[in-house]
Order: sequence, then structure tokens, then C-alpha cells
Amino acid sequence: MSAQKTLSESLKKNLIPEETKDIVVSWYKIMDEYNIKKNNYYSSNTNIQSDLDKVLLNATYIYKMLCANWTINAICGMLGNMYIESGINPGRWESGIPGGDSGYGLVQFTPYPMGVGAPNPYIEWADYYTYRHDSLLFQMLYLLLALQDGHGFWFHNKKHPEYSMTFEEFKTSTQSPSHLAAVFQFCYERGGYGSMSMRQYNAEEFYKYFTNGTTPKLKDSLGNYVQYIYL
Repeated sequence: MSAQKTLSESLKKNLIPEETKDIVVSWYKIMDEYNIKKNNYYSSNTNIQSDLDKVLLNATYIYKMLCANWTINAICGMLGNMYIESGINPGRWESGIPGGDSGYGLVQFTPYPMGVGAPNPYIEWADYYTYRHDSLLFQMLYLLLALQDGHGFWFHNKKHPEYSMTFEEFKTSTQSPSHLAAVFQFCYERGGYGSMSMRQYNAEEFYKYFTNGTTPKLKDSLGNYVQYIYL
């Protein structure tokens, strides 16, 4: 879960800001490659774990969006975190109940300040541009904007200097996926140690999948291998 600040004017300034144009171009290339419609990705507002094929579909879209500018190590470090947060499901609510004050989406964008009635900065941003809340593309656009220097969502973690990087250092790093999963957790998600080893384990599983096609055996936040429900 990411502690988020309220929506800033700097995140509203452009429909497709300069920092995110590459990802928009990548998305349309993916559409052409797969001959798919704009929203052909998996999304559900349930917290029931989807089947592995749907997880890998969304993970592959994210990988293809980012691979021109990120290392595979960094992508997989982030995916290891996303899997624990949402199952890489952009429609997932933390509580399993749509609406309310809980986290939402790929990285569980969280209301700020915490409490009843607090605004969710991602949903505010999506509403500002009349974007679908559960859009995989627009959640990734928002995330990349939020991670840019000056927006205040990526922090150096002084308590864990071994996992502290700038965002630019993170996305171009060739350190191990497990190490970069910890960096993403401490610098962005900031969720503590509870599920750290599972985030790191899943990051390595995604790395094996994207480098040699090995089917990943993913773990949930309690360290159990996920039993998939095929819907």
C-alpha cells in the first residue's frame, strides 16, 4: 500500500505529459502487435486471485510498456511488489469492496491523509481527465508521473540506506530483481518488512519468466503458493 499525498496541480498539467509519452507509444505498439482492443487486459473489482494466465497477461503488458527505458531487473522488482499489492489487477480494491477508503489498483493507491472521506489521489486524477478508474494504461501513466522527481511519492529511505536509490537509479539498475523489489518497497510502497521476502521471491519468479519462459510459482503475502481460481 502506498501512502499518497493529495493530488497536486503538477499532476494535472497535461493530458499526456512529456514524461509519459513513451509509455503511450508503447501501449499502442502493444495493441498493434497483439491486434487487441484498447482495454483488452484483465481487471476485476474482486479480491479473489485471478488465474495465472491473466496475471501474466497484465505483467507482460507492463513489461512491454517499460522495457525500452527500464532494465528487466527493475521491471520485475516492481512486478514483485504489484503482485503482493493487487495480483497485478488494476480493478482490485484492498477491502474487496468497491469504493470506500481503502487502497485501489495495481499498487493500491491509497487515500491521503488516511481516514474516512479522504481523497484517493489516483481516482481524483482519473476523474479529472475522465479516464476509466481500472485502466491498466492510465494507472501506469499516473504511477510514472507520481514517481518523477518533484512529485513527492518516491522517498529515500534513511532507515534502510542499503535500499535507497533515486527513481532514475532504480529504473536503470542492474542489481538483482529481489534487491530492487526491496528498493521499490522501501522507497515507494513503504509497507514494512511483513511481506518483503514474498515481494522479493515473486520478483525473481517474474525475472525467470521474462528471461527464459519458466512458469512462475508465485506466493501471496503470507508466503503461501497461490492456488489459482480459474474464472
